[in-house]
Amino acid sequence: MNFEDSITANAYDDFPVWSAVPGLLLLRNIKLIKNAKILDIGCGTGFPTIEIAQRVGKTTEVYGLDIWNKGLEKAKDKSNNKNVKNVKFIRGLSQKLPFKNNYFDEIVSNNGFNGKNANIYTFEESYRVLKNKGIFCFTVILPNSMKSFYKILYYSMKNENVKKASNRLMI
Repeated sequence: MNFEDSITANAYDDFPVWSAVPGLLLLRNIKLIKNAKILDIGCGTGFPTIEIAQRVGKTTEVYGLDIWNKGLEKAKDKSNNKNVKNVKFIRGLSQKLPFKNNYFDEIVSNNGFNGKNANIYTFEESYRVLKNKGIFCFTVILPNSMKSFYKILYYSMKNENVKKASNRLMI
C-alpha cells in the first residue's frame, strides 16, 4: 500500500471502522478546555482533531501531529472545507515533538500510539510538552480487538475473488 498517494488517504478517511469507535470514546471522555492548547498525536486525516477544534471554539488552539504527508494534506483540506480556523496540522514524530516544554494543556491521541514508532520516547516527549496538571487521554486498539472484522473482510474479499489483496491480510 502506498501511503504517499491521495487515493490511500481518501480510502483511509472513508473507512473509519478501526478509528471511529475509539475516537468517539475519546471524545466522550476528554475534557474540552477553552482558551487552551491541545495536541492530537497521530492525527492522520484529522479525526478527531477537527471535531475537537470545532467543539472547543476559536479561543483554543488545536494541533494535529503526524508523519504522514498525504494524511495531513487531507486533514488540512477537511479543516479548510469546514472553515475550522483554530487547528494547525504539523508533520513530525511523536518521539521528538517540535514544541516547547510545558506548552500544552491537553494531549490526546486516537490510536496514535499503536504503530511501531510509539515507544517510551513518545510518552517522555508527551510529558515534556504537557503543562503541570495537564490532561493526557488516549485510545489504543489492542491486538485482538479487530480480529473478527479482519476475518469477515478476508472471507468477503476471497468470495469476491480479490485474491491479491486478501493474501496480504494478516489474520
